[in-house]
Amino acid sequence: MNSSKSLIFLFNLIVISLADNVLDLIEFSQTSQQFEHVTTQACRLNDDQLQSLIAYGPIQKEQKYVLIRENPNDEVFIKQSLRPLANLGYQICIFDEHSSQNPSANITILIEAGHLIRYNGRHDVDTLVRFVANLEQRFSQLPYQTISSKLDKKAYEHVLEPKIIAYFPDKTAPGFAEFEKAAKKMSPNPQFFVVHDPTFASKFRLQQPGKISLVRRLEKSQLFYQSTSSNSVDFVQANEIIEWIQKNRGLVLHELKDTNLYDPELQDPNKFQLVAIGDKSSPLGLYFFKILTKTIQNISRENEMFLNPLDSYLNDDDEEMQSSNIDSGLKTFSSSNRFIKMDDIEIVWIDSIQFPNAILNLKNRYGQIDTSSTQNVWFGLIQSPKFDSILEPITDPTRAIWFNLSRMNLSRSDRQTDQENIAIIKEWILTVTNRLQSSDAEMTDGQNIQPKLFTLEPKPIVARPNGNFVLECRVPIGKSCSWLKDSKPQPIDGLRYRLANPNHNEDCSILITGADPSMDSGEWSCQIQQNPAHRSYPVLVQIQNTEL
Repeated sequence: MNSSKSLIFLFNLIVISLADNVLDLIEFSQTSQQFEHVTTQACRLNDDQLQSLIAYGPIQKEQKYVLIRENPNDEVFIKQSLRPLANLGYQICIFDEHSSQNPSANITILIEAGHLIRYNGRHDVDTLVRFVANLEQRFSQLPYQTISSKLDKKAYEHVLEPKIIAYFPDKTAPGFAEFEKAAKKMSPNPQFFVVHDPTFASKFRLQQPGKISLVRRLEKSQLFYQSTSSNSVDFVQANEIIEWIQKNRGLVLHELKDTNLYDPELQDPNKFQLVAIGDKSSPLGLYFFKILTKTIQNISRENEMFLNPLDSYLNDDDEEMQSSNIDSGLKTFSSSNRFIKMDDIEIVWIDSIQFPNAILNLKNRYGQIDTSSTQNVWFGLIQSPKFDSILEPITDPTRAIWFNLSRMNLSRSDRQTDQENIAIIKEWILTVTNRLQSSDAEMTDGQNIQPKLFTLEPKPIVARPNGNFVLECRVPIGKSCSWLKDSKPQPIDGLRYRLANPNHNEDCSILITGADPSMDSGEWSCQIQQNPAHRSYPVLVQIQNTEL
């Protein structure tokens, strides 16, 4: 009997020991022995010290810092973070709350001189430590991933966040060192990929060595990098690549997480902000998230076909695209005859299980919302741009515009039904953000959409060298417009660049004669002179020998 009890006790001891071993793998143990060698005091930096540390980096090469703006409410948080961060090799330093020096974020990770990573998450020890530990894991690897097989290609396609891909024949190729430097400085986000094989490079439309492209979150269409200082790959600069990525990464759909609560991209007053609140673990929440995601992807695919009408967008081995609704033959998803601008729209998905207060606050902040029903998904426009908005700015929460879920067919989920629901969501988003061509379309709350900024927008052009072509742009009567090439003013000299209709101020369509690849290839956009912030979406002009 005693021997049986002894065996049971021993078995329980082994189980407890095994459980501790598992927990030790995922938690940061704070035993005194483990931290005998680390500093558990936060340093304090004045402006000069902060500036010097950011500019020249730590004196000890291996030392890394978490810089925290002083805030009395963070005292306990800082004290509890000292040891687990020290175990990862990070020293906490506090700087004055009124400091004019970088960093602009309240919490910033300093890896080395000039390499700052904003932390926009919750001021919570576990969240911050997980964030830093994830950084360490990423920094232990190369700052880019190489695509050399179909399996690598599949992994690349399943990355939904913004991603960069480039073609360099090898690591000694011109421009590769600067590409690698940009990847290291921007690590961990976005993810960088490189292709060395020309056959694989062609599958990503990277025909020339040194070609770099950006794919936005949930999108398929590519934006191609063009150096502003030189046309030669030899002179590509890492800082130029970084600046171009930051300007064009354009996240449309964000999922709210503990690590991005205070991300300024989620609170841009110059964008239309839509919010979706739902439980992704529920059938309705999961389905609505799927439809919302596919709606954005659908718009992106239509834009791709509009921007690249001569390209065969489907590759032979691109199974995902071949089986998608883009080639299903349904009229609902035929190619659009215009580009749908998305870079001034932000959609934030809030998981109601992770953030339960979101549903409680719906009723308090948006009085017309019924949270007592069985519905567990809400989707609405809660903010429109505050200046020169086409719609009257939404400053009062009670003026928010909410999508009526009953418009969707939720009785079944098959391809036909999904496509119908995608079309409904797409039409609603384009209506409330004024993307519809019809000027008399009505809002869901009865507001009318005002006239468009441009009555005719430029379209992508493919022209032969030495040929002539016209870029079209027209604005409402009483306005005038001008041109930008690669974001820089393009003078209309009356020689190679001439107004197509010089007697109409509102028509600044231009005739370009003797097309020259070095001078005319690039991104062109039209802007309203009375308000230069109002620009048409950039379109690509390609000068190349091809059969049109």
